[in-house]
Amino acid sequence: MPDIPTNGRLLFALSTSMKALSKGRPRAGKSGHFYTPKRTRDFEAAIREAGEFAAIELALCPVRLVVRIVHEVPVSWPKWKRAAAEAGLYSPTQGDLDNKTKAISDALNGIAYMDDCQICKLDAEMTYGEAESIKVWVHRAGYSLAEIKEYGVELITASA
Repeated sequence: MPDIPTNGRLLFALSTSMKALSKGRPRAGKSGHFYTPKRTRDFEAAIREAGEFAAIELALCPVRLVVRIVHEVPVSWPKWKRAAAEAGLYSPTQGDLDNKTKAISDALNGIAYMDDCQICKLDAEMTYGEAESIKVWVHRAGYSLAEIKEYGVELITASA
């Protein structure tokens, strides 16, 4: 029986201590061309650079993307509010989680997976913690058409 890849297998893992930024909206230049804001480009480049060192395997199959964003609790907050945030009773409201996840998933195109259209499952969370951090995991969540053609539906379902 051939060695059929298993779903759920970890394909990519990244942990970095940078602050997550939301993906900026495209802007129209003076000539009418649209561009991505520099802040977004710089953030995506930093994630891409960190991701190049974290790559385990480039996914060619459907994937599950897991993103954990941790924001530092502001020092200026009163003790009761800091304690609530550190206990997980109060969640961050700075920036949209979906925009931050979009910037991260776009940055990992060609590093963790061929294209972010392969993401068929998404698990994202934004919490408070001691320091700013971003953690990303990419797991296998299915089979590519080439794998299905190579192994056959019967063998894949029998091995599951």
